[in-house]
Amino acid sequence: MAAARAWPSAELPGESWGVSAKRSLVELANLHPWIGVQSQPFSELVNQLATVERLIDVLRWAESAEFNTVLACHPTTSGGDHDLVARRGDGSLGVFEVSDVAGDPGNANQKMTSDLGLLINCTCPYCDDGAAKYVATSRVSGDWLSRLVPRLGRMEALGVAGLLPVAETESGTVITQLNHCRGRGTEAPGRGAEVSAVGDLGRLLQPGSVQST
Repeated sequence: MAAARAWPSAELPGESWGVSAKRSLVELANLHPWIGVQSQPFSELVNQLATVERLIDVLRWAESAEFNTVLACHPTTSGGDHDLVARRGDGSLGVFEVSDVAGDPGNANQKMTSDLGLLINCTCPYCDDGAAKYVATSRVSGDWLSRLVPRLGRMEALGVAGLLPVAETESGTVITQLNHCRGRGTEAPGRGAEVSAVGDLGRLLQPGSVQST
């Protein structure tokens, strides 16, 4: 944060401030051993910090829900890993997808659609072992998810059984548990089925297909 506060905005040309600011780099070298890059565009750094702040809310809630061990944590990468995997003392697991979508209607760039599809169809070892599945979102995305509840019958074919809000923090992070089923005697889908299901979910949840409560 000290590097971001020292960012030299005065050096940006006034007639192209937005274009320049979006691409200006914040120097991150030698700030912390966990930071694996030398610099990062300012706009991307803000997005990543927002996601990390949501993740901190999730970690605090997870501790209160008796999760006591972090098995994996990848909140700012897009390599297909879950943002957080945690384990309780009894061995039960939880996987979390964390985001910070800003502005209405809460599903910008189909982010919620993507996260739901990922969790519904995931066949990683954690999910195959029966992990509970959660999405942690901004308040506007939490509202978007809540508007799906009356429409869950239309998602039955995709294996969605329910969405249960479990927490909302003071900073507006909404944590929702996803309950799902695989259907009658069906096996977990492979990679090809995952792509198809995410596409079906996106078409199903287009603006206008979800009614407010």
